[in-house]
Amino acid sequence: LLGSVVLILLNVIFEIGRDINPFGLDWFVWAIIFWAVILLIHVFNVFITNKFFGKDWENEQVERLVAKQQHKIAELQKQVERDHPLPKKDEPYIPPTTP
Repeated sequence: LLGSVVLILLNVIFEIGRDINPFGLDWFVWAIIFWAVILLIHVFNVFITNKFFGKDWENEQVERLVAKQQHKIAELQKQVERDHPLPKKDEPYIPPTTP
């Protein structure tokens, strides 16, 4: 609605495209009709056919996020093992001291 109001104001107040009247209607009417048709197509695809965000897409995104988290966990595990290695079996554990 806000976009439609802006288009109307551009024509009426700022007189942009005042002379453009295809098929006897002002240009902003055609723009609003085109915008409404695109919006209806989008609503149909999202809520009826679920082409954009269906279950397959959702599962794919979850798998992608899980793989990303597993990669981060593996990197953190490597860093912890490098910075704070565990003592070998026959070595005594000596806790770190603070200066």
